[in-house]
This record gives sequence, structure tokens and C-alpha cells, in this order.
Amino acid sequence: MAAEQAAPGAAAARAAGVIEVYVAQRLDVASVRRCQAILSQALRRQPARLIVDLSDCPGVDATGIGVLLDAHRALWRQGSQLTLRAVPPEVWRMFVLARVDHVFDVDPGPAQRGHPSPVPPQAG
Repeated sequence: MAAEQAAPGAAAARAAGVIEVYVAQRLDVASVRRCQAILSQALRRQPARLIVDLSDCPGVDATGIGVLLDAHRALWRQGSQLTLRAVPPEVWRMFVLARVDHVFDVDPGPAQRGHPSPVPPQAG
């Protein structure tokens, strides 16, 4: 998992209350501490929206799903929103198996917009 993504226009995005986190490794028990630390840092800033880009996430286990659910609940309690961007099919299958596919707001990502995808455009 990479730290907060500094994308072009990041200053404008932060001013609008949006923080993006890019995940480039498997979300599992081995990465849970680092993932929790990064998401906690983002949550402390109380964004209106936290986007977690999963486009390069090779997989997720129950621990990783739990971390995402915790972030979702924390944001919901403060009136904010968690959005998962570009969820790979193998990660989506785990969400379906865990029966949390309906919980998350999902953005298919720029590369997938307008193309058939196993990930519904809106899952929450």
C-alpha cells in the first residue's frame, strides 16, 4: 500500500475534502498494520470523501475487508463517504463471498468507464 497519492490537482482535491489512497499490494493480514496506519492518518483529516484506489491490488482477505469496513464505518459516523475505485475482479469476488459487495460505494475508475466490467458501477 502506498501512502497518500499525490496526484496532479491534489491540492484542489484536498481543498474540496477528498483524499485518495492508492493500494499496490495485497490487503491481507501481512499488510494490515500499514494499511490501518495509512487509513487512520487519512481519517484524522476528516475528509468529506476518502477514495481507495484498488486498481493494482492483487487480492484481499478477511482482514483486509475488515480494515475497509472499519474505514467505511468511521467515515459514515462523521458524515463522510468511502469510495473504492477500480476494484479488480478477484477482489470483487472476495467482497461478494464475504457478502459486503452491497456496502461499498464503487467507482469503476477511468479505464473501465463505458466498458463492461464484473464490478457494478454503484455497489453501495
